[in-house]
Formats: sequence, structure tokens, C-alpha cells
Amino acid sequence: MLLQMDRLFLSNRLLPEMKFHAARARAIFTLRRLYQIFGIEEQGEMRINLRLTHQQFADIIGTLRETATLVLKDLQEQKIIEIQHQQLTVLDLSYLLE
Repeated sequence: MLLQMDRLFLSNRLLPEMKFHAARARAIFTLRRLYQIFGIEEQGEMRINLRLTHQQFADIIGTLRETATLVLKDLQEQKIIEIQHQQLTVLDLSYLLE
């Protein structure tokens, strides 16, 4: 009985984290594909030549806008991407291509 309760507790604790990581993986995959399709080099910067709102990006990766915003914010804090005025710049292309 205790073992089942431990499993339930762990699954309830890990599910939100797994959802975040799954969303992050989908976001990275999507950013990679968007770069492959819409990527341009402009003034020495690698940009995705497609303007998307957080809601549109969330719809593409199949998650809530809030989750997409958290993932994008995390990627910005890690200096992988930069977003200004719905314009996405790839700062670390090697990370997206891994």
C-alpha cells in the first residue's frame, strides 16, 4: 500500500515537470524547423523571418500560451534565442541543431 502511495506521489510531482520538458522539446524542435524554413542571416544575426505571437507559437507546439511563454523565457535566459517585437533571433544555433 505504501509503495502505491509513493508512486502516486512521485507521479503527481513529476507530471508537471515532464509536461514542461515535453513542451520544451517540442519548442526546440519547432524552432529548429522554423529556422530551417524561414531562417535568414541579416546583419550578422540569424533570424527566423516569421513573426509569431506567443499564442501562435503555443498553438504550433500544442500547449497553453502560458507554458509556451515560460519555455521561450527560459530559452532567452539561457541565451539560446532572443525575442524583440515578435522577431526571433537565434543566438545559439548549435543548441537548436543538437
